[in-house]
Amino acid sequence: RLGALIKQYGISLVVTTPTFLRGFMKRCETDTFQTVRYLIVGAEKLPEDLATAFREKFGVIPCEGYGLTEASPVCSVNFIDPAPSNAAGDFIPGMKKSSVGALLPGLAIRITSPHTGHVVPITTPGMIWLKGPNIFPGYLGGPQIDRDIFVDGWLKTGDIGSADEFGFLKIEGRISRFSKIGGEMVPHEALEAAIMNIWNLDPADEERRIAVVTIPDPVKGEAVALLTTLVTDYVHQARTLIRHGLIDQGLPALWCPKEIIPVERIPMLPSGKLDIKQCRMLAYEALNIPFEP
Repeated sequence: RLGALIKQYGISLVVTTPTFLRGFMKRCETDTFQTVRYLIVGAEKLPEDLATAFREKFGVIPCEGYGLTEASPVCSVNFIDPAPSNAAGDFIPGMKKSSVGALLPGLAIRITSPHTGHVVPITTPGMIWLKGPNIFPGYLGGPQIDRDIFVDGWLKTGDIGSADEFGFLKIEGRISRFSKIGGEMVPHEALEAAIMNIWNLDPADEERRIAVVTIPDPVKGEAVALLTTLVTDYVHQARTLIRHGLIDQGLPALWCPKEIIPVERIPMLPSGKLDIKQCRMLAYEALNIPFEP
C-alpha cells in the first residue's frame, strides 16, 4: 500500500527503514520510486547488499542517516554526490561508505572513552555526545532524570561511534548492545554478523534467527548469550563451531557466547528493530536469573 501511494501521488521524499525496504523489494513494481529524489533510511543499520539490490531494482540510492527522538530527530544524513565538477581541487562529498552521513550544520560532537569517561579525539571510537539547537531541553521529571544524559549542555546519545575530519559519522552500536567482558567491549551487532556468516544466514531474510544479549557473569562481570531459533539440540557442538568460526574470521575467542539459548522466535518491535528488553527477559528466564529492567 505504501508503494502504491508513493507512485500515485508522485512522492519525491521518502523516509523509511531497512525493514520496509525489504518489503518494497518483494512487493513493489520497478517504477514505484521513479519520482523519488531522496530516499532516506534510518532507525537500524542499512546492509550494503540491500542498498545495492534496491538501487539495481528501482534506480534509487538509499541514503543512510542517523538520529534520535531527543534530537528532533535528525543528526546526520548521507546525500547523493552531485555531478562531477570541472573546477580544480577536491570537493566535499555528500556520501561516505559505511557512515551515517555528515552531521547537520550547527551540531557539535565530542567523543568520550566508554571505559574512563574522558574526552578523546573524535576519530577515536567511543560514546557520542551532541550539542546543538535541535537537542531537546530534557525529559519529563526534570534534573533527577536528566543528570545521567546531560552534562554541561551535552547530550549523551548512548551510541558508540566516531567521526572523520569532514564530520561523517560512523556508528558501531548502542552501548546497550555491547558487553564488557574482562575490560573489552564486545559489540553485539558485529558478533551477530559474524555468527550469521558462520551459519550461512541471509542478511536479507525478513525473519530474524539470532540475537545476542548481555548476561551477568560472576567472574568477568558480563558475558554473552545467544538466542536462536536454529539450535534445539547439540548446543555444545554449536558453541564450539561458533568459537572456531570467530577465530577463522580473525575475531577474539572472547566473543564466543557463553550460553546458547533455543527460542521459538526472536522478539521484534513493530519498527523492525530488535526488542532488546524482551530478548534479555527470555535469556534471564532460561538461565533462572532474576531480571531487572
